[in-house]
Amino acid sequence: MRDDSIAEGRTGTPQATVAVASYDDYASAQRAVDFLSDNNFPVDRVRIVGSDLRLVEQVHGRLTTGRAALAGAGTGAWFGLLIGILLGAFAVGAWWRVLLFAVIAGA
Repeated sequence: MRDDSIAEGRTGTPQATVAVASYDDYASAQRAVDFLSDNNFPVDRVRIVGSDLRLVEQVHGRLTTGRAALAGAGTGAWFGLLIGILLGAFAVGAWWRVLLFAVIAGA
């Protein structure tokens, strides 16, 4: 079956692509490419094209408003700690107050 799409070859000139097989799943297509490779076929010219792709996502829990706020406060506190360390290094006197204020302001 001939495909109407055009692919660029190694020399930059357009080459027509030809579909030689169709498989129901990726594992079958991968086995076919492995077979070609085992029989010294130049598999660097082979493409596996998927259609109707799906994403499988593992759900770890519900992200509530409180959990999102807590995560944001934690991130802000870490950033405040970094800024507090940088500013506290140049403070004359109570450097720990600068550090504490930066952490609280960051949170």
